[in-house]
Amino acid sequence: MLLAGQGYKKVILMRLASGIISEVGHPRNIRPPYTLKYMESLLKKYGYSSMLMDCCIRPLNLSKAINESLKFEPDMIVILITTPDAKEAMDYAMGIRSIDRRVVIVAVGQEPTAIPEKYIFKGAPVDFVLKGESELSLIQLLKELNSGRDFASVRGLYSLDYRDSSTAFIDDLNMLPYPRYSREDFKKYSFFYPIKIKKKVIWGHILTSRGCPYDCIFCSQTIRESYGKEVRIRNVDNILEEMAYLTGMGANVISIDDDNFTTSRQHVYAICDGLKKMRAGIKWTAHARIDNVDLDMLKIMKESGCVLLRFGVESGSDRVIKVIKKAGENISDWAKRSKNVFSLMKKVGIEAGALFLFGNPSETRPEIEATIRLARELKPSFAQVCFFTAFPGSSAHEKFKDKIGISEDNPMYHYAKPAVNLSEVPSEDLIKLQNRFYAGVFLNPGFLVKHFFDYFFFYIFNLNVAARLSNLLGYSFNRKL
Repeated sequence: MLLAGQGYKKVILMRLASGIISEVGHPRNIRPPYTLKYMESLLKKYGYSSMLMDCCIRPLNLSKAINESLKFEPDMIVILITTPDAKEAMDYAMGIRSIDRRVVIVAVGQEPTAIPEKYIFKGAPVDFVLKGESELSLIQLLKELNSGRDFASVRGLYSLDYRDSSTAFIDDLNMLPYPRYSREDFKKYSFFYPIKIKKKVIWGHILTSRGCPYDCIFCSQTIRESYGKEVRIRNVDNILEEMAYLTGMGANVISIDDDNFTTSRQHVYAICDGLKKMRAGIKWTAHARIDNVDLDMLKIMKESGCVLLRFGVESGSDRVIKVIKKAGENISDWAKRSKNVFSLMKKVGIEAGALFLFGNPSETRPEIEATIRLARELKPSFAQVCFFTAFPGSSAHEKFKDKIGISEDNPMYHYAKPAVNLSEVPSEDLIKLQNRFYAGVFLNPGFLVKHFFDYFFFYIFNLNVAARLSNLLGYSFNRKL
């Protein structure tokens, strides 16, 4: 029973590690859990005591996670949940509830936002779901729990008794105090991307905007960092202040983790101009779109310290690009545009990463072969290929829901054997093609020679990254079909 005025002051913020991710073994980047990090800063601002437990950087088994949480004697536990770690999250919640019936358990993130009824039902261990961008909603929920007032003021709230049909969005991102880190945790959030730097890389991570206006049918908050189509942008001075904080913590490369940094040309130019005026020599990377960038933008990015851009190329088939709604309706030459952008990247001297999707709806084997050929032609600095996955919250999940039947024995994860294969290619063949993709791109003699000369000193100082990239080839050659 929830008791108003009980004194809800101590909050655990929890991200569990996914068993399916560990089992699959594909190398992955570890970004901060931004929702929880922003919550942590807000809780401190409003006088609450909190502890963030991120099992992705500090592995704990279920029993230890439960025990360490309860040692803190929390009044509330907030669990960030995505589809790959949903089972672990519910096991944790049930374990907490079996010991402590007083603590309030709140679910946030992609899965609870997309399917709150999965977490809220009679007898469920979860008391509340906060849908969407839940940072400010959490503060409001705590205020209501402590005052006994009506929960109608809590945006995106979903419980047995209170159900707000809306999803929370934060219009003014400058209201949020930016995330802070301990020096120990700071160095554990990292990428396995090689960059041209002759020193040990220490990554800093930042969000400069939220929202993405595009209609890619596979997109859900499992693989992005914000909600909604409306793009909301932080004040440039606020962003530069956070970048200065990150470099002060020791970061020598900053990853701009926006879903798409290049949506607003004005925003890109403003940040680049600010970085040049700072004269701090900050190196940075970002995620960009093929149809957003041009030579002028790339030159300005380069001048301001950009060393790497990541592009979701997805497919070498223009038909598939239309099926997954990657490009606008008026764009019918995606592969050609991709070649042009990667050529421009080489011209200005920014490294380019290419991300691809196999197993798209109705995709054929010849279309995947076209993607493999395109990847070789682009000659990216690195490449990743995952499988089309209709995560809850994506438009594909709604469109193909009659074909989707996910169980705990067959969970969704975009690097695992497809739980739901919507293509015309058998799942076993998709895995073989993914293996061939990696071997064909990374073991190409021309790629190997160039890569060695470009990144020799990087690998000397970053042996851990070299090991992770070696594991990528090992993953391809040794995985079970």
